[in-house]
Amino acid sequence: MKFEDLLMQPSDSEKQRRIDLEEEVEKLQEDLGAELKLSKILKCALQGPVHSCPCLSNLLPSKVQELLAELAMVEEEIVWLERKVDDLKLRLYQEKTKTKYWESLKVLWRQQEQKQLPDGPSNQKEVNCRM
Repeated sequence: MKFEDLLMQPSDSEKQRRIDLEEEVEKLQEDLGAELKLSKILKCALQGPVHSCPCLSNLLPSKVQELLAELAMVEEEIVWLERKVDDLKLRLYQEKTKTKYWESLKVLWRQQEQKQLPDGPSNQKEVNCRM
C-alpha cells in the first residue's frame, strides 16, 4: 500500500464521525416530517374547525380528536350565548326606551291635568298634594 492510499483511507474516528452525522441527519429528517405534519394541521385549523377536515383525521391522535370535538362544541355554545346576550341587551334597550316614553307621557298628562283644573284656592291645594 502506498503512502497516498494510506492517507486517503478514513480513520476509525472519521468513520464514527460519519456514522454520527448520518444518524443526526436521519433524526433531523424525522423532526422535519413531524414539523411538516404539524404545519399542515395548523394551516387547516386556520381555515376552519380541525375536526371538520377529513384529511387530518389520520394525522391526529384520537385523544386530540376528542379534545377538538369538545372544543368545537364549546365554541358553538359560546357563540349561542353571545347571541343570547346581544338579544337580551337589545330587549333591555327597547324596554328602557319604552319606559322613558311612558314616563314622558305621564309628565305630559299631569301637565294637561293641571292646566284643566280651575285656579281656585281649594283646587290649588289639591294640585300641590299631587306633586
